[in-house]
Parts: sequence; structure tokens; C-alpha cells
Amino acid sequence: MIKRNFGIDLLKITAIFMVVILHTNGHGGILFSPSLTYTQENFFYSNYSIVWLIEYLAYCAVNCYALITGYFYWNKKVQYYKLVVFWLQIVFYMVLATLIYSIITATINTTLWFNALFPIMTYQYWYMTAYVGVFLFMPILNAYVQHTPNRSLILHLAILFIIMSVLPFFFSQNGDPFLFHQGYNTFWLIMMYITGGIIAKCEIGKNLSKLKCFSYFLLMILLTWGYQMVITYFNTYTQAGINSLKIMQYCAPAIVLAAVFLLLLFKQIHITHPILKKIVLLLSNATLGVYLIHEQPLVRDNFISGYAQEFATYSTLKMVGAILLSSLAIYAICTMIEFIRMQLFKLLNINNCLKSIEIKCTDLLNKS
Repeated sequence: MIKRNFGIDLLKITAIFMVVILHTNGHGGILFSPSLTYTQENFFYSNYSIVWLIEYLAYCAVNCYALITGYFYWNKKVQYYKLVVFWLQIVFYMVLATLIYSIITATINTTLWFNALFPIMTYQYWYMTAYVGVFLFMPILNAYVQHTPNRSLILHLAILFIIMSVLPFFFSQNGDPFLFHQGYNTFWLIMMYITGGIIAKCEIGKNLSKLKCFSYFLLMILLTWGYQMVITYFNTYTQAGINSLKIMQYCAPAIVLAAVFLLLLFKQIHITHPILKKIVLLLSNATLGVYLIHEQPLVRDNFISGYAQEFATYSTLKMVGAILLSSLAIYAICTMIEFIRMQLFKLLNINNCLKSIEIKCTDLLNKS
């Protein structure tokens, strides 16, 4: 039996907290606040520069989550009942939020209810829809990683990184020749899944110390942030916005490497205390719920959207504190709600029932 790496679970917790920070900055309105101004004299320590540094420190979180999936599941049998549980979890929060909204507003919106019942097909959560695509390809992806020699895997991974991340960044005018849409699709998550699986199987980075991994992570972030700050300071970027520079996307080489170095760092963290293991595992299992709750469209539009815009008017230290504390509050509230949902599903024995159905269906197929 393969021993569980609780350091990777700790990275899942860290990554979802980073996602909440990204949504505080983005949906919360800080990045686009009219108050987020600067002068040439205070530019590099202005609220503008600091909030973008926080943004880039957290930006690789989505890549981390996809890497973790590949790292955990590359050598495991795909259990399709988990996809049903996954769908039920999404529908649970979609229906619950829609029901509460309908009661409060005393209206019935058929579009909202349709979206609530078919969240994957109606693209209510981009990551969830993309992840379903990854899940359906897992048997093929796992077979590729399991049965390909390590040297070939590493060579192929290097080729993929160069052609699909590095070259588009430097040579492609629009930065997206392979239609990754800045990383917001199934194809990109498949890339990250394969990368996580290859890192696990080939033990990539096993000779890198934790200090080196953290240092390389910071280097990738500072290079990205510094690039944006320099061109902004000299006012050389186009009116199309920062995305035209191809650095604010999950496919950018530095963002990919930052996620990889975080994975290499956390996989070296060993948690031995039994109580700490239980806490980390419990919080790790709740991370998906944190995302589903605070990113639920009705919750996002009515509670998250614009809530942090005022933070841009604070002093720099106060702004940083407000971002971190408010993100922590969202994370904690969503985690507690998810714990309740987990207990409800456990009480209804949903997971075990679906698992039994899958086993029976598999047996029937094997006998036929």
C-alpha cells in the first residue's frame, strides 16, 4: 500500500486559500478599484504594486490543484462513482443557493434552476466543467504515465513545456496558438495532470532541498511581477491590458514553474503527528467545497463581487491585512459549511451506495 503524502494535502489547503485570495483581489474589486493609484515616486511600494505582488504569489494555485490531481491519481484505478459524487456535490450547492435566493426574492427563475440542475453542461464553474473532461480521460492518461519509460516521460514533458508554454509566450502574437484560453479549459488541466503524474512517477526534483524549491518559486513570481512593474512604470504596455503581455495566464512558463516548485516543496513536508494528519486530511477533503460555495454564481454576485474594493484605499499594511483576513474568513466559513455537507452525505450513505452500484455494474460487465 502506497503511503499517503500529507504534504500534498497541505498544498491542497494552501492552494484553495490562494484561490480565495485571487477572488478577493479580482471579484472583490481591488485590482480594478479606481482608488488603486500610484505615483512615479512611490510606485514600487504603492498599493498597486503590492496588491499585484500578492496576486502573482497566489496565481499558480489553479495549476497546483491540477498538478496535485495527477500526483495523487496517476497510478490509481479510476472509480466512476466518484464522478457522480462530484456532480452531486456541485448540484447540492447550486440547488441550495438557488432555493434560498428564490425564497428571499419570492421569484422563480427557470434559467437559474436549469443551471442549478445541470451545472457542468451550463459552465457554472469553469474548473468543474474542465475537470470532468480530465476525469473522463484519466484511464488513458494513467496508462500513458504508468507504461511509458521514465526517460521518455521526462523528455516528452520537456518537449510539451517548451512547445506549448515557452514558445507561445515568446513567439506567438496572441500567445495562444493551441487554444488553451489562458489555461481555462480541459486541455490545459490535462497538461497539468500529466505533469503531476510524471513528477510523482519519475521522482523529479527529489534532490532539490525545500529551501531551493521555495527560492525558485519566489524567483518565478518576482520575475513575473517585476516584468509587469517595469513596463507599467515606463508606461509601455498597450491599452488592451495586462493580458496582452501574456503573463497573466496559467500557461505562462513562470507560472507553470512556480506551481511545479511549490509541489516539489510541499511533497517534502512530512506530517507525522496523528492528530495533525487527521486535521490536514479533513481540511484537504473540504477544499472543493470551499471553491464551490464562494464561487457559486449567486453567492459570488451577491456577496463576493465588489466587497473588497474599499481595501484599495487603506494604507499598504492595512490593505494586506484586510486581504488576508477577509480571505481567511471566507475560507473558514465555507469550510464549516462543507463539513456540514460532508456529514449529511455520510448520514445518507451516498458514497458507499454509489460505490456498491459501481462494483455491481462492473461485476455484471465482467460476467457478460
